[in-house]
Amino acid sequence: MSADVVNLGYVINVVEDPAERAATLKHAWDLACRLLVVSAQVLMSRPVKTTVEFGDGVLTGRGTFQKFYQQKS
Repeated sequence: MSADVVNLGYVINVVEDPAERAATLKHAWDLACRLLVVSAQVLMSRPVKTTVEFGDGVLTGRGTFQKFYQQKS
């Protein structure tokens, strides 16, 4: 199955495993005929004190994984 537009809205930032994140992006790219839209949580400031470092992201106070992204200048 394919689609003209594939949207990964705030998906990759909640996938704990970096290899699974990469596979998700590749699979979405393979499905997209014209456009792939990817949005993710960006780091606006330091994560709040209720977070715990986990892998390349954090566990939130609710026990969910979040990976924050930053723009490189």
